[in-house]
Amino acid sequence: MKLFGYFSILFSIAVSVMLIVLILRARAVKGKNSLLAFAVALIIASFSFLFGSFFSFPQYVRNIQSLLIGLTYAFILSALTALLVFFLEYTRRVNWLTPINAIMLGLQPTLTLCILWLGPPEWSYKIIGNTIYPGGQWMWVVSIYGQFLAFFSILIFIRIYQGIYPVREWSRSIIAGYFCIMVVQQASLLEIPLQHYLAVYITALSFLGAIIAYVFLFRGLLEMVPISRETVVEKMPDGWAIVNSQNRILDLNTVAESVVGDREALIGQDVNAIFSNWDSVLESSGGEEIQLKANLSGSRHKKFFTLTAIPLADQFDAKIGWLVLWRDVTQRHAREQARQRAQDEMFGLLYSISSAASRTQTLENFINVTMQDIMHVFKCHPGVVFLADKDSAAGTAELFLAAHHGLPAMAQNRMYMISSKDPLVADVIKTHEPLLIPVMSNDLRVPEPMQHHANNSLLIVPMISDEQLIGIISLSRDINHPFTREDISNLSIAAEQVANYVSGDRRRQLAIVLAERQKLVRDLHDSVTQKLYGLVALTEAAKAGLEVGSTETMIQVLPRIGDNARQALKEMRLFLYGLQPVNIERDGLASVLHQRLAAVEGRSDIKARFISEDNISLPIEKQVALYFIAQEALNNVLKHARASAVTINLSEARSNFVLEIVDDGCGASPSQLKAGGMGIKNMYYRAAQVGGKLKIDSVPGKGTRIKVTLAKESNEKSLD
Repeated sequence: MKLFGYFSILFSIAVSVMLIVLILRARAVKGKNSLLAFAVALIIASFSFLFGSFFSFPQYVRNIQSLLIGLTYAFILSALTALLVFFLEYTRRVNWLTPINAIMLGLQPTLTLCILWLGPPEWSYKIIGNTIYPGGQWMWVVSIYGQFLAFFSILIFIRIYQGIYPVREWSRSIIAGYFCIMVVQQASLLEIPLQHYLAVYITALSFLGAIIAYVFLFRGLLEMVPISRETVVEKMPDGWAIVNSQNRILDLNTVAESVVGDREALIGQDVNAIFSNWDSVLESSGGEEIQLKANLSGSRHKKFFTLTAIPLADQFDAKIGWLVLWRDVTQRHAREQARQRAQDEMFGLLYSISSAASRTQTLENFINVTMQDIMHVFKCHPGVVFLADKDSAAGTAELFLAAHHGLPAMAQNRMYMISSKDPLVADVIKTHEPLLIPVMSNDLRVPEPMQHHANNSLLIVPMISDEQLIGIISLSRDINHPFTREDISNLSIAAEQVANYVSGDRRRQLAIVLAERQKLVRDLHDSVTQKLYGLVALTEAAKAGLEVGSTETMIQVLPRIGDNARQALKEMRLFLYGLQPVNIERDGLASVLHQRLAAVEGRSDIKARFISEDNISLPIEKQVALYFIAQEALNNVLKHARASAVTINLSEARSNFVLEIVDDGCGASPSQLKAGGMGIKNMYYRAAQVGGKLKIDSVPGKGTRIKVTLAKESNEKSLD
């Protein structure tokens, strides 16, 4: 039997060393230290058994042998305790190891060591002849405690057995190892020599350790912490219920119970106790999986659920019921609604920007209206818009305050203009990317005039059009409602729309300026410049006549010089008048026509008269049309008619308005009128545009009469 004892010791030491090597090579995972404690306890128990059972001691040192036997028992129990702790840690039940439980687990091995070493021999073992046998009252306690550790470990291991497949594959071996230990513990109550008993005990424990080392360390399952089926089924975030073909509830999981009510009260009840629309669910399912939103009758508050009904069938494919899954999507529904509201507000904002671009007449009005809409949508206060100086070079532009809301007067004066090199906006201008300052009081770049909003967050977004910086939009909001990524994205979109309008307006203004300059060049070339060229030619002819002493040439040329000079003066006055702005809506048609006659015809040696009745009720669009018709007629009189007098008569009859322009100039033949230029065509077009009729009567040598008749409408109002 000594040979078997030595074998058990060598086997336990080999298993322990293998465990220690594999543990040291394993990663830092749960249960690693417990397995290491098991291996160390097994080695100590083996050496204690070796020295206590196979070495003889004198009578006076007999207590040393008792100490070694006590150590063997104590560390065998410690090894079993370490395995129990390992399974608790591996299955995430470490919360069971409360301080009291930990003390109780360590108390039993300590008491066993003390009693076997210092207590009366009859409590621990009995000696017959020269042979020591296990026995005594304390051995009963040790056996029962060892049985408890093994049995409890088996129960926990069964939980693991339900989880990972490789563990299930070796589960019988592990359970068999524990049962062997339990049988050995029972054998301690029989009359078996102590050294034989301990050798078998250590061998069984080593065999269990070898199986655990192979399954959990060599196969790498120490890093595969199991999740039990019960945890998955009961604690899954989705609720589920099983309904039979008679629409009776058979089972619920814990999540479902927390939503719809007590499980015991609902099992066996009709499914309509949970789903009030169950019949419509079945009708719409058609035997397939369906998803819909439903309100559970058991919930206290209105909630939204995504419902999936999966048909269940037996081995003969006969339908036996339903597996109903539902997921609480109330929060997702709320987020979707909030996102939809934000999208609607964003679409509304973009529409408002587009509408403001079409209805506002000035850039300043557009920026102010748009800024109000942006601040309302993003719920910010205050907000400012800076526009870059359009005449400055890119990257060096100064930014001027274009609009603001909620900015104190002192801040307005001090922030009227900021440099592109200002630390607050330099990065935005350089990178063309938004800048978010979560708390203004924590950022030294925030200027002093804005420090009264120190507890706000600040968002600065560049206004970019065609990769050019147009300006920046800056919004401030309380730190309790910080800007989100969606806010930054939406404000960037709005800023781009505003930048496109500002850029387009600037291009339109530049195009208008260029067009006006080109028109001025054409007008000067076609009128005054031609007359000046004629004057130069006539002057050169007069000079040549003087040189040859021809008085006849002087008599012919000098009157023409005077005529050309007077005509050039008339056209210059007309040209200068054309440079002045005309506001018919503000001044009225009568006042504007009177100003024209006084400024041009009255200073060109033409007797000009304007006759008009008082309080003529004429809509603004018709006033504008009559003004341009009169202007075209007067221009023809000045340039071509060589008239000495012109009269404008504006009158109102019962059913129409009448405008007449009469001159005493050279007149024109019907063929000349028919072949007239764009001026005459424009007059006909403008009269037709407002529903009027234009008539031209002209006799060569007797002047021209132009008459425009406009029919009245019942709802016309005067804008004079």
